[in-house]
Amino acid sequence: MNRSLRSLVWLAVLGLAPLPALAAPLAVFEVRDVLDLAWPRTLVTYLIESGAAAAPAADNDSAALSVPDPASPARVRIPQTVKPAELRLLDAEGKEAAFQLWQVRTNAAGEVVSARLSFFAQLAAGGAFRYELHAGPPVAFAETL
Repeated sequence: MNRSLRSLVWLAVLGLAPLPALAAPLAVFEVRDVLDLAWPRTLVTYLIESGAAAAPAADNDSAALSVPDPASPARVRIPQTVKPAELRLLDAEGKEAAFQLWQVRTNAAGEVVSARLSFFAQLAAGGAFRYELHAGPPVAFAETL
């Protein structure tokens, strides 16, 4: 084993080697408090749609979705289709965060066409939060909602 490879192995063992970069997020959810008010832990919800999602049809089902205006920040388009079990939500520190998908519409391959994504967030007065939605298998964690 050559010297540089051996050094890299030791750095990896010690946890000092650079970690592989995450792929670009499918979506970013960012909020900043501009009213200088503290916002307690609150359930926030976004409508996500894949790039392949068609505009909602004018039927009773889409009315039940109460789809936000296309320009609304609560409506987020993701660039690719993924299966629900292949989504991860990461907080600003890169830690896995609990989330729930509901009112999920899938295509024939079982990939998300549109869904509501809900998770808990909070803001300190003048603070901000940032969450990123990534494709990939989630890790198990013990947080309860």
